[in-house]
Amino acid sequence: MKKILVIIILALTGTYGIAHSIFHFVALVNQNQNIYSKPNEVLSAQVDIDKMSFSPANITVTEGTMVTWTNKQWLFSHSVTSHNEGVFDSGKLKRNETFSFIFNEPGTFYYSCSFHPKMHGSVSVGLEFDVQQQE
Repeated sequence: MKKILVIIILALTGTYGIAHSIFHFVALVNQNQNIYSKPNEVLSAQVDIDKMSFSPANITVTEGTMVTWTNKQWLFSHSVTSHNEGVFDSGKLKRNETFSFIFNEPGTFYYSCSFHPKMHGSVSVGLEFDVQQQE
């Protein structure tokens, strides 16, 4: 049904760019990923910190996506610290505190909790087309 909608829009507008953008928006929504988009808004993704782990631990996003980590652990403080020094570091996050970072460069960014090194995750950042091809 949604593919038909895209084809109809393409036929009515005669503009590939508009239909192409709509197709990618529909594809992102249909994939039920940690990527959410609305026109003129920053893409965003959510990672929870709970039960001594990051959930989801590994995510894939497009360039320009803001990832927000929320510490839901009631007993322990945690951090979100990049393995590449100086890229990002949340500092100490107490319960219900958040940390956000916008990923503007492609690549894979590994991180861990500086207080609990066995807690780790990654954010893979690519162009929108590359993200959809991986799935």
